[in-house]
Amino acid sequence: MTSIDYASSFMTFAAFQLIFGKLFTFYSIKKVFVASVAIFEVGSLICATAPTSIAFIIGRACAGLGSAGINAGGSAILAMSLFFHPPPKSKQSSFTYREMFNQMDIPGTAVLIPGVICLLLVLQWGGPVYPWRSTPIICLLVGLGVTATTFVTLQMRKKDMSTIPPRIIKQRSVACSTAYVFCAGGALNVFQYFLPIWFQAIQGIKAFDSGTRILPTTLGTVLFSFVAGFGVAKTGYYTPFMIVGAALQLIGASLSTTFHVSSPATQWVIYQLIFGAGAGLGIQQAHTAAQTVLAAADVPTGAVILIFAQIMGGTIWLSVAQNILTSQLLHGLKDSVPSLNSQMILDMGATELRGLVGAQNLDGVLVVYNHGITRVFCCAVALSAAALIAAAGMEWKSIKKTR
Repeated sequence: MTSIDYASSFMTFAAFQLIFGKLFTFYSIKKVFVASVAIFEVGSLICATAPTSIAFIIGRACAGLGSAGINAGGSAILAMSLFFHPPPKSKQSSFTYREMFNQMDIPGTAVLIPGVICLLLVLQWGGPVYPWRSTPIICLLVGLGVTATTFVTLQMRKKDMSTIPPRIIKQRSVACSTAYVFCAGGALNVFQYFLPIWFQAIQGIKAFDSGTRILPTTLGTVLFSFVAGFGVAKTGYYTPFMIVGAALQLIGASLSTTFHVSSPATQWVIYQLIFGAGAGLGIQQAHTAAQTVLAAADVPTGAVILIFAQIMGGTIWLSVAQNILTSQLLHGLKDSVPSLNSQMILDMGATELRGLVGAQNLDGVLVVYNHGITRVFCCAVALSAAALIAAAGMEWKSIKKTR
């Protein structure tokens, strides 16, 4: 799958998260959710039977649109099931169809979609494909600035009828939760994406084996999400779990910056468990916080705002981290092993590293690669620290008082 194929799905997935929040607020949750599943199935069918790459890209975009509704709807249904009774039908039926259509904020969505596309293209093309000062990148940045300014202006003017209602995003816990998932989710994506590359490049293992070696992160995340859920159910408070979670992510990411070429298994297993435990404790509780402080009718909108922030955080910081690694490798290889073609090493990837550089240059290349990836982990350190600050700003409210 090429980057264009992936981007076609992600663009619709990210851009339509917020509009689905409005759909789930003003229309039948069941009908919108079933329609989203149907759209996803149609997109998957198009991909499976696509005779050309263009048809495959269209199928991916359609599947991304459906998955946006599934993702947003799943969060809304879960929130209603755990924290609230579903809003009475009379409350939704008090709006006419024209009023509900006006609530969809079509102009805001129309501006948001090209803005997201510009952002993703800048992050994918800037540096590796086009120089940052090239005409395509400058045009995309200008387009991003114009769409972002227009979108913010529309949100401020439309107020409660906007895609991101200022009344909701200005709520202290929602604002801090949004910042938390943007940073903590971004740190998790960076860690999970680049750690397998470290295994492939430094330890010389295959891609499948590198995937199995990040199981400690996954295990820690899953297990401690249950621990956090049980703890919040008992105590009623989610804020301490977010604070401890961000702190553990910060510790795990900081320790990972000390990786070296001969790091033993005990080191990378323990560091992963610490980082994964932090992600499991904190990230889901940010969603719980928004569901707790918002009124029942605002929960779908609040849920998709957090989902959108988490998705965009992961995407933005993965691209930033990739640029950090690329820059470190290009400069480091040029200084340490000038006889090698640095760009060729980047193009070949981590799994082909040993066969490309030869035994006489391998040690120097591994040192440069290790340094580059540990600098990437510094990005996860900074994001985890920012998440800790966001967690410290959370309100201390009990979920038991909302039931």
